[in-house]
Amino acid sequence: MSKVIVIVGGSDGIGKTTLVSLLSQDNKVYNLSRSKIEGFNDNIICDVSNKESIKSAFLELSKKEKKIDVVIYCAGFSMASPIVEVQEDDYRYLYEVILFGYIGVLKEALCLLRANTEGKVVFLSSLASSIPIPYDPYYSSAKSAVEVLNNCVNIELNKENIYLTNLIFGGVKTNFTYKRKVYNVEDKNMFYNAVNSLASIEQKGQDSADIAKAVLKILDMKKPPLNYVVGIKDKIVYKLSKVLSDKIINKVVKYKFKMK
Repeated sequence: MSKVIVIVGGSDGIGKTTLVSLLSQDNKVYNLSRSKIEGFNDNIICDVSNKESIKSAFLELSKKEKKIDVVIYCAGFSMASPIVEVQEDDYRYLYEVILFGYIGVLKEALCLLRANTEGKVVFLSSLASSIPIPYDPYYSSAKSAVEVLNNCVNIELNKENIYLTNLIFGGVKTNFTYKRKVYNVEDKNMFYNAVNSLASIEQKGQDSADIAKAVLKILDMKKPPLNYVVGIKDKIVYKLSKVLSDKIINKVVKYKFKMK
């Protein structure tokens, strides 16, 4: 059965791949993002770092649709910087995009989700929510914050047949790697080892189509789980992150990111 689906951040990367996959199943899909997809008619301009832009986007959406089935939140931002050098504008923007933008979208979307008999919200999270990423603590903490928030909000919304899912995965080969804001620092060795290691992990990781397939599976579930991990390797890493000590995890991270 076709669905009315809203993708936030569907103009590029995983979001765009997911949008194309959903359209192939004859769903009605809207893209909410700062830029339009060329040749795609159902674009609504939305800057998730601006709450008024979010409200305006959903006001426009509500004039087109009386109810929606699904919201998929793909918007993201990443940066690499030593903690003492990071600019406040950057980490505030990161939290606006990943955390507060998500909250704003969820609050605005609930009216249209509640107008349906059921609804699903999928948040593109990351293994970074469980495993520390050197020189980008804000990304890890923002993803983790949304996961905890979804856990709490599910208790409130499940009784209305609305389910929130954290879609969790590690490296994915997209141009998100090359959009990361990387600071120019004096102590380059360990910093750039970590930055380049992260880029390598991403570019050798899963394909965006794998994530899109996982989204489709979630949408077919009557009661999707809170956490859904994509890929066998990432499932193993995720499970280990829950049982290993912080000391062991940090040693592995330092080795993986060449920080010795």
